Amino acid sequence: MKRYLLSILTLAAALVCANAQPRGGAREFPEAKPSKGVFEVVKQDTYVPTVSYRKDVVYATKDGKDLHLQILTPSMNQRKPLPCILYVQGSAWMKQDLYSCVPKMAQFASRGYVVAVVEYRDTGIAPFPAQTVDAKTAIRYVRKNARRLNVDVNNIFIWGDSSGGHTSLMVAVSQDDPAIDDSYLAEESCAVNAAIAYYPPTDISVMKDYPSENPHNDPTSPEGLLIGGVEVASNQAAAKKASPLYYVSKDKPLVPIFMAAGTMDRTVPFSQTDLMAGKLQECGKTYEYYALQGADHGTWQFWTDEMYDKVEAFIKKNLK
Repeated sequence: MKRYLLSILTLAAALVCANAQPRGGAREFPEAKPSKGVFEVVKQDTYVPTVSYRKDVVYATKDGKDLHLQILTPSMNQRKPLPCILYVQGSAWMKQDLYSCVPKMAQFASRGYVVAVVEYRDTGIAPFPAQTVDAKTAIRYVRKNARRLNVDVNNIFIWGDSSGGHTSLMVAVSQDDPAIDDSYLAEESCAVNAAIAYYPPTDISVMKDYPSENPHNDPTSPEGLLIGGVEVASNQAAAKKASPLYYVSKDKPLVPIFMAAGTMDRTVPFSQTDLMAGKLQECGKTYEYYALQGADHGTWQFWTDEMYDKVEAFIKKNLK
């Protein structure tokens, strides 16, 4: 703390001296020599923008429940609208802890993006496809309010982790599917430039067949609740309907996809991301796929500057 304060005070003094006008002729002053302490030069190009936070913005009311956005905007002077990322916090499709991801999303927003954290109806309120439909509504809300939110309507992305990654992929693969949509704000588009999914479930019909610490077949499992509180094995049609992998085909357009998963994931088997990558490759789709060696479900490896750099590079490649 002492080092930081001394640096700021030194900069402030330098600015005052630089702007001062000498009286009675120019005079030269020798540079002061500190007797102790550490002084540093602070450069303007090291400035990191802060982020403004709009809490609990209601974007829709469905099934008697207000649905909220947590909106993060870099606090910098902007002459043009910014790209926007809709972020869906994972929760096993149950009630989300919307605020837990605000710090890490604020870190990403500080790079020059508007980030809106999306609340969806959990499976205690409504089963699939409610979560995907709500994410589409959130995208439409952002587009409708783009001027107020300083959002570039031509550059909107969706990103999510775990069940939020599933929702992100479902939004991407069902852009024009009326069966996975509603009429809320229907005058606006729910299109996205690309989708980012961290350790997502992609084929719910086979999750039970791979090693995991969690049950994936029981009616009370997250997957069972997602498809209506039924056993997954005996309801394969419903499970596949709720799985993004089955919406990918060679003849159907698809926005670029970014995926990352840990090879030691004990919650959503790593094979789920691997299966989706194989399907995307088979169908000739544009995608990026990162296997994080030794990473578990949601661990720190996904939230490093290195991974943020990869995500941002992907976003920049898909800007219009």
